[in-house]
Amino acid sequence: MDPYQGAASVPVHITVLRGNNLRGIKNEPFVSFVRVEFNGIVLGDSHKMNVPMDECVNYSFTCSFECSDVGYTPDDLAHKPIILTVIEVLPKEKKQKEEKTSVLGQAIVDLLPLLHGQWSFSSTVVLHPAPGSPSEIALQDGGIKPTLEVTVSVPEPLLSDSQLSESNLLAVTVETAYSVPDVWNPALGPSCSYVAALQVPLTAEKEQILLFSNGVLKMGGEREPVPRPKKWPIGPLLASDAQFIPGICIEGELTDLEDGDLTSIEDQEFRAEAECNRKRVSWDTERRCFLDAGGAACLTRRIAECRLWPVEVMRSPQTGAAKVAVGKASKEKTQAEDEIQLPFHGVAYVDLAPLLYPGAKSIRGAYALHPFYDSHLLLKTKRNMSVLRESMKAPAAQGRPRPPSSVGSCKAAPSKVFETLKASRDNKEVARKTGKLDQCESITDAEPQVNAEGQMYADSRSYIVIEIALDKPLVPKRPAEELAKRVMELIPTRPLLPRRPAGAARAVQDYQAQIVTVAAQVLEQYQRMFGDAFVPRAKPLDPATQEQRKRQLLGELNCSGKYFAFKEQMKYSVVRIVREKMLRTEAFTDPEQLQAFLSQLYVFLVDEMHVALNKTLSADDPEVQPEPLLDCSQLRHFAKEALLNEEYQLAAQYYQEQLARDRNNPSHWFDYGVFYMLTADYLKAEECFQLAVFIKQVNVPSLLMCGILSEMSGRYEDAETFFERATCIEPSCIVAWTLFGLFYLAQENFIRAEMAFTEGTKQLRAAVVCSPGCRQELVNDTQTHTEGGRQEEVKFSQSLAKPVDKPAVEVDGNKEELGAQSNQVIKTEDYNANADPKPAVLQQNQSSTRLSTTIYIETVTFLLQNFALQMAQRALAQQLLCPDGGPSSSYHLALAHVQLLQGQYNSAEASLQEALSDSFQNPDAWALFGHLKYLTKDYNQAQKCYERTLDFVMDASDTHPVYLRLGSIYLQSKEYEKAKTTYLRACRSTPSCLTWLGLGIACYRLGELTEAEDALSEANTLNNRNPKVWGYLSLVCLQTGRKLEAEQSYKYALKFSFQDEPLLQEIREMQDHYRVTVLTCLNSKSSSECLANKRCLRLNWKYEVEIKAFSTYISSDNLPVSGDRMSEMSAVKTEHSGTSAANGSGLVYEDKEGNENVRPEDLSEMLAAGTKEVHEKAENTQFVKDFLRGRIRKELFKLGAVALYYTYAAMEAEIDRNKDHPNFAPLYFPNELHRHEALAQDLEYFYGEDWQNQISCSPATQHYVDRIHDVGRDDPALLVAHAYTRYMGDLSGGQVLKKVAQRALNLPPTGEGLKFYQFDGIHSAKAFKQLYRSRMNELELDTDTKKRIVKEAILAFQFNMEVFQELEEIGKTIQGDVLDAGPVHGDMQGDISKCPYYVAKMAASGGSTYVFQMAMAFLRNPTGQVLLAAWIAVVAGLAAWYLI
Repeated sequence: MDPYQGAASVPVHITVLRGNNLRGIKNEPFVSFVRVEFNGIVLGDSHKMNVPMDECVNYSFTCSFECSDVGYTPDDLAHKPIILTVIEVLPKEKKQKEEKTSVLGQAIVDLLPLLHGQWSFSSTVVLHPAPGSPSEIALQDGGIKPTLEVTVSVPEPLLSDSQLSESNLLAVTVETAYSVPDVWNPALGPSCSYVAALQVPLTAEKEQILLFSNGVLKMGGEREPVPRPKKWPIGPLLASDAQFIPGICIEGELTDLEDGDLTSIEDQEFRAEAECNRKRVSWDTERRCFLDAGGAACLTRRIAECRLWPVEVMRSPQTGAAKVAVGKASKEKTQAEDEIQLPFHGVAYVDLAPLLYPGAKSIRGAYALHPFYDSHLLLKTKRNMSVLRESMKAPAAQGRPRPPSSVGSCKAAPSKVFETLKASRDNKEVARKTGKLDQCESITDAEPQVNAEGQMYADSRSYIVIEIALDKPLVPKRPAEELAKRVMELIPTRPLLPRRPAGAARAVQDYQAQIVTVAAQVLEQYQRMFGDAFVPRAKPLDPATQEQRKRQLLGELNCSGKYFAFKEQMKYSVVRIVREKMLRTEAFTDPEQLQAFLSQLYVFLVDEMHVALNKTLSADDPEVQPEPLLDCSQLRHFAKEALLNEEYQLAAQYYQEQLARDRNNPSHWFDYGVFYMLTADYLKAEECFQLAVFIKQVNVPSLLMCGILSEMSGRYEDAETFFERATCIEPSCIVAWTLFGLFYLAQENFIRAEMAFTEGTKQLRAAVVCSPGCRQELVNDTQTHTEGGRQEEVKFSQSLAKPVDKPAVEVDGNKEELGAQSNQVIKTEDYNANADPKPAVLQQNQSSTRLSTTIYIETVTFLLQNFALQMAQRALAQQLLCPDGGPSSSYHLALAHVQLLQGQYNSAEASLQEALSDSFQNPDAWALFGHLKYLTKDYNQAQKCYERTLDFVMDASDTHPVYLRLGSIYLQSKEYEKAKTTYLRACRSTPSCLTWLGLGIACYRLGELTEAEDALSEANTLNNRNPKVWGYLSLVCLQTGRKLEAEQSYKYALKFSFQDEPLLQEIREMQDHYRVTVLTCLNSKSSSECLANKRCLRLNWKYEVEIKAFSTYISSDNLPVSGDRMSEMSAVKTEHSGTSAANGSGLVYEDKEGNENVRPEDLSEMLAAGTKEVHEKAENTQFVKDFLRGRIRKELFKLGAVALYYTYAAMEAEIDRNKDHPNFAPLYFPNELHRHEALAQDLEYFYGEDWQNQISCSPATQHYVDRIHDVGRDDPALLVAHAYTRYMGDLSGGQVLKKVAQRALNLPPTGEGLKFYQFDGIHSAKAFKQLYRSRMNELELDTDTKKRIVKEAILAFQFNMEVFQELEEIGKTIQGDVLDAGPVHGDMQGDISKCPYYVAKMAASGGSTYVFQMAMAFLRNPTGQVLLAAWIAVVAGLAAWYLI
């Protein structure tokens, strides 16, 4: 029911306040008045007012009209303005009886604000001059525009709040009809009227016919200007400019992203030509309609029932309608109605379905004009009448024409859309009553056979541009805030678990936690016995009191049993350290080894105790932990590689380690969820995706997967929420829109499905237009996967080894009917076809640019990557029916991918054959074909496919599985050179444990043991749990004579469940062969054989020195999968181990580097013994101590680099000059050792490109440099001393200084500023040092020369100490903060002699050095040191108790 029917009328008051800049005809003061009109009726005239020149005139005139359902309705206010006409009263002439007037201009007031809920509004409107008026002339000369000030008000709102929220405003704009028939020519005939009409519902019961009869025929030659104003749908006004609606224009030209019929490439070209050169009829008129709640609901229902709405057009002479009507005035009314003929009657079918898209408020497009036939109208729109014919019936029946000058609308009348046609013949009436003729036959007989004039529209390819807009969408779109709230309601809140360390790190942390607990208990006992332990500004205790309290405390701990309780409390943590950190699981048989291990363990435990106490007592920030060896992108890559080999447990471990790195990264949870999608564990997959959304709700891939899984489980409302939220977050996401459309399609919501598909297609076109050649792709965080900018996604899904059996979870309830339903739903229909238009709801618009892909292929790619196979099949079904799609190569390739994952190998092969027939040079198709043959164990064909794939110029999208499987085929066929080449390419592009392993196997089989060991070491670094890697390492070690390493590798191969029996047998045979070889060497009595065996053994010296480090750093069961322990092992191979030290992160032990062939008279031994004392002095200089503690100023570090630059420049210049000298030539290693260029790079980093002009040689350095030049010139043999002092120190302690400097100075991890410490030409520092010493020992020098070299080495140490002292003095003058690497509680550096407890013990035995150290410790903090010594005693006793 009409909500306004019977309602009280509301007066609308219009007040004209004043006029400004008005001009009369004679440009002098004049008399004028204002006339107010509405809907063709004069509401009143103001008083006549004198208007002075260049001044305003106050009219202060008010008039009104009533707004009600009987008189002027809200719809009248929507499209009819108030017309204000300013009229000049001309002076009376002689004998003039009546006064004359002249219209000066007209102004327009839009009443639309009243329908928006406003009570009143004021406006200053322009007075548009009448033709020939003085104002028009003034405006042409650039004068000021005349204006009127108007106020419109109502005593109460026209609409209540509920009416305002439920009503709507519909605006229909008929712009221009292009390429009209050529017979239309204004010069050859009478003036014609060009009319367009359509019908819309205003209320639930009434409809309104909208007539646009002010069309103007124009000749071609130029485009219509844009922007151009829209016109009012009213009759001609006296002022031509007043016909334009203020502030509303037609903006821009149509594009391929608009709605309409003409969007294909051919249509775009035709439109470009027609809109420039061909005839057109221009209306540019907007008609606004007010729809009440019933009208808006009726419009929505009508569009849902039939999406096509007819817009009729015709051309007729201005008097044609009158002639027809008058000529037939004597006939009966029904006969007149049937015989009215409309010339050039055409129709455009406008698709209004986009107005039912959520949030859609307008459509605009070019629609083709067709000849009008009643039968076509009924089939397409379910309407049985012509709105133009209906609008002409009443005037024709009354025998009078319609007013040709007005443009408006027919009066609202009850709807006749669903009424039956009236019979025009008596026999037709009888047939209709008896049911012998249906409705369509009646229409066909009643209409002319051919609409010849209307057919001209089709022949000329005429089309009309129409825009239909709403003030509010018919289907509201849920706001983003509501969707976000709904998503959070669907996902239960889960507390995020903290990160937990694993393996050795966890063992050390547990031990440190126990230390803190025991320390707190000991401190509590001390305070209970002696009061507060640390009193500010308290007098230090004397040594006797300290000793007494210590004894009392230890006695109390022993007597009370707390000491034993402490040991029990810490037992488990110490045992874990021994097993997991020290890797000792077996008992010692050698007492010396046991003692050495106890010493190492003691040092480590004490140092970790200091670390724990530092963390407890220090207020400084904790030390930044180093980055792990493997980043998350590598872990993800290795996990997918494990899936490729069906190692699901290993893949799960990689994903779990990725989560352990950062549990708050949504991309990690997404990857884990994809893993569960592959294994068909959908509950766990959904939980992972929900966790990803919980952490970051804007994670679009996780939202999409949540929507897919919700639909699979039948929770359709939840699925809709997830999909809609994804499209709201990322409106340009093609995959999100396509999945949204597939969801609606399954729900048989065809209009919304079409909305989603159309939006996805628009986004795809926009992506192609913005960046040609690039396609929109979905990123996992992206986008999210946002892991420090690293978002590398390796696509392994197409090459997975085996399909995974999955539960039959169906979305539509019947899997077999999916294809049939899809075909039925997506069937497209041409407008001229005689079929029900309902199946055409998903017809895709033709793309103006031919795309190389479609939204469905893009979506299938995403779905296959994430193993959502059911949805992928539905997307492929749509691909077949898409106008831009069909059975293309990409379709067959995607279908083969799906079939391969489902294990349908025969079907997959057939699909791949189709794909290759369409695109024979597609590398992805050949790669997938190779995977198919590999899975079916047809390795010969697989090899051919893989080789063809790699031979193409363009690479496949994922070459990693191709490399892996082709390499394995080569290994099986013993083509090791090809395998080596293949794996090398894989290692360059996507290195992993398996690629390095394959390379190592190929090199081993080719006899390239060094390269094999390097490759296997890389593989072990990336995954130290691969038993095959350990097995081949064992073989390499056996081949090179390293039995101990071979045994260790063999042990860990068995430990990790090695199942390769042929390889195990090969290892055992090699072990037996090695034992026989050793026995033969030992039993050989020939001197030549002994010499040969000795040389054979000496070749392996470089490996033997690493055995101890290797056995110490092998990983254990509880270490992470990433191989962090192996990174520590690699660090040992390149780090000095001559000084006993424990740094808290890994064991560094004292290595004697002994050799049974070393003699005391060897030069290396003489240098070690002769420089021991001065070496200790150099290490104890304050500069070096501060450096080792990490307390170093950056400026001092730079000056130290300058000193080293001049020193090495001089030394290496002399070395190069004496490189052929017999006493130095064996030690000439320029590529391995020279530091001059590396120091230049460091100085350029610190000082810039102009570094050479900013540095100078200091006095102490110059003294050192002069001595080097003297030695090189006069006695080159002494260069050995300087080279030994510098290079051996750099390879030893220098590596420790490098780490300290990098951490203290916050230098980049990539090595800038520390090139001096990097020896790129040396693989193993320890091995090279041994080689260097061996070369020194082989120099042919007499005893005196060796002694002189030792003295020169001592002198070199003294020169270095002078430089240190110089830097120390300079440091005292430098202002600024000291860069500190972190708090150091016990600066032991692994030296047990620096332990306070050990110092106290040795001091009691009489050692003066230890007495001094103990005294210094006590002076620092007497009371605290007593407690520290007691705590250490507890730990030391515990270690001894456990291990002895």
